[in-house]
Amino acid sequence: MKRRKFYKNTLTHCYQRTNDNGVLFYTYSDHLVYFTHYCTVARKHHVKVFAMCQMPDHVHDSVMTDRKENLERFKCETNTSFSRKHNERFHRKGAVFEGPYGRAPKFEEKKARSNLVYVLNNPVERKLVKEAEKYRWNYLAYAGSDHPFSEKLVSGRLVGRSKRPSRKSRLNSGRESRWATLSWSGCSSRSTEKKGSN
Repeated sequence: MKRRKFYKNTLTHCYQRTNDNGVLFYTYSDHLVYFTHYCTVARKHHVKVFAMCQMPDHVHDSVMTDRKENLERFKCETNTSFSRKHNERFHRKGAVFEGPYGRAPKFEEKKARSNLVYVLNNPVERKLVKEAEKYRWNYLAYAGSDHPFSEKLVSGRLVGRSKRPSRKSRLNSGRESRWATLSWSGCSSRSTEKKGSN
């Protein structure tokens, strides 16, 4: 892939395909494992991510950092960790990603904006979805909602569902139930005794 000179603190479009042009992400888990590695390593190496899109057979992102070494380590570590998991799962060997990754700096604001649109709109261009916001793995929908593809989760429960009683309330409820049972049994016994005495 074509690689151009690195420029610090400049938006850089990076792209990388699979080594055999095959499928990279088969399931939700594959996407999430890659995304988790990606975010962790980006923070570790001080790489700012402005846009990222996980396509079935390649990855696009628009990033910025102040050192070439940061970008190189970020890409190397992300791809290596994911490739190891990928190969273990599918019992395969060899490189998963085509190397080296491609990159191109975007100097002018207009070119930078166009690049962000290109990265996020890639699923539409590939006819995977009709609207970029509908594609789960460019994360664009999260700009307007923190739960665009699921019900909102609050305090360990889904909104709209009954709240599970706390342990304390369950214990108290249990004590009350046992006390009520004992009281009722006692009343029944006394009532029976009175009836018997008559």
